[in-house]
Amino acid sequence: MDEMDRTFTQEDVDRIVTERLQRERKGYEKQLEKAMQEAAMTEQDRLEAKLKEREDAVKNGEARLAAAALLKDKGLPMTLVDTLTKADAPLDERVDAIDSLVREHVAQLVTEKLKGGTPKGTATDEDAIAKAFGVKRG
Repeated sequence: MDEMDRTFTQEDVDRIVTERLQRERKGYEKQLEKAMQEAAMTEQDRLEAKLKEREDAVKNGEARLAAAALLKDKGLPMTLVDTLTKADAPLDERVDAIDSLVREHVAQLVTEKLKGGTPKGTATDEDAIAKAFGVKRG
């Protein structure tokens, strides 16, 4: 089924909207919590927190590079990098994302394998019949 032809029930739309709102709320809650923590910090605490944030960003970048190299070696799609390295996402969401991406990748590979023109140099039914009866065609 083509993505453009997909239809959703009201329950599907409600579920999608609810999930999106929950993710947004979590993001806003994290931002509010961080802002409240920063307000209570001393200058030294702020500098230490920034340093830790930068160290985490470097570690995340290294993890992304390692994941990309492994995916490339295995011939898997690079779109899995984000899913594999997103530790703050719930496990079931990451597994669902991986499942979806792998299925898309397999479908793409199958489509590519099935592409192609008419094989050249193949015999027709008449050629097969002539060969079976020993008739030489010229």
